[in-house]
Amino acid sequence: VQLAVELAGPSDLLRTGGAGNKILRLLDGGADAYMFPRAGMYLWDTCAGDALLRAAGGRLTEPSGAPIDYDHARRQGRREGGGAPNDNDDPSAHAAARGLVAATSAPLHAHLVRSLSAMDVLRGEDGAAISRGWLEERLGLGPGALR
Repeated sequence: VQLAVELAGPSDLLRTGGAGNKILRLLDGGADAYMFPRAGMYLWDTCAGDALLRAAGGRLTEPSGAPIDYDHARRQGRREGGGAPNDNDDPSAHAAARGLVAATSAPLHAHLVRSLSAMDVLRGEDGAAISRGWLEERLGLGPGALR
């Protein structure tokens, strides 16, 4: 997360809790951008704020710039009939897989996506970090083969 902040180069950093609260800060002019460049957020944390931000001319997407897929869980058959999640649900079905980037304007959003794309060089297609162990596994080498 710290690398993402450094790559974006903010003039000021505001730390506050809650995804909805952060999106409201964008809407009320208290902030210009919001980044959550890793997995760990649920879709219900952002869906309403995403709609409001888009209506106000802002953007909220995955760090790649792709729209967040709010319909994924239903298409996977995990919530047939719709409704709120319950104890029988798989929470990962409702998670934003790669995090999010939100901004009050399209140019700022594009800058943040470009900044975060520098981090993607260090990740595989599955989102796993490319490490020595990851590379050894993909190349069919034994652990410790690369030094």
